[in-house]
Amino acid sequence: MFCEGLAQLGNVADQFDLDTGKSSNNQLFWEGVQEVFTSNLELFINLHFEDEVLSNLHHINFKKIVLHDRKKLHAMWKNLNAD
Repeated sequence: MFCEGLAQLGNVADQFDLDTGKSSNNQLFWEGVQEVFTSNLELFINLHFEDEVLSNLHHINFKKIVLHDRKKLHAMWKNLNAD
């Protein structure tokens, strides 16, 4: 659902984003991510990670759901993307 938007983060804002006044820090995209996540928690509670990198993160409790706002989601993406 968000693949295209994620791939375009950091690109020049399109006219729709400019018209909504939410082009700064990809606000419209991150609000969408936050909305889908918080309105569909039952889909995310039982996620299982078989990825080698994620399975090595034994100190993280993936069952604990933390509801972040769009600013926190954006900051987390920036840190991950920088790495």
